[in-house]
Amino acid sequence: EGIFSGVVDSSIRQNTTSPSQVKGGRVDFPRGVFDRKHRVYAAIKSFNVSCKHDLRLNIQTEKITKDGFDWKVEAGGDSMLNGAGISYVVI
Repeated sequence: EGIFSGVVDSSIRQNTTSPSQVKGGRVDFPRGVFDRKHRVYAAIKSFNVSCKHDLRLNIQTEKITKDGFDWKVEAGGDSMLNGAGISYVVI
């Protein structure tokens, strides 16, 4: 059993000057923290969006394993993301 938390930001690995409707990445857990798949709770920590359109954001975690998970923040409608970050807790 274990608990793991952290923050991650798309601007570390993705170009923030290229707006898109999806920003995300992968979180890898330190070896040995978990021996099975756990629950991931995530929240939007930061975002950089165009002010020309209404703001619509959705966060998703997927491909959750004992070794990590993928995350993404999606902009809806005509919203465009320059960057996004999440905070997460895994229990």
